[in-house]
Amino acid sequence: MAVASYEVWGGTIAHISVITHPDFRGQGLGRSAVAHVARRAILSGLLPQYRTLESNAGSIRIAESLGFQQYATSMAVRLK
Repeated sequence: MAVASYEVWGGTIAHISVITHPDFRGQGLGRSAVAHVARRAILSGLLPQYRTLESNAGSIRIAESLGFQQYATSMAVRLK
């Protein structure tokens, strides 16, 4: 119903990704999955990084509930 993983960036950062099936959102499953992979990353000596869109309130709630703090904001631009 929810799955999370991470990709190692630069040998030091665990870039976390998570997805939860829409029918099961709001039940803490995404949070649990992120908590698990973040803990595994820390035990592996990596710095967990959680990125999401500013418009994704649910994802932001997951990050905040686990103690992630905003570090930076990025912007993507598509040029024609």
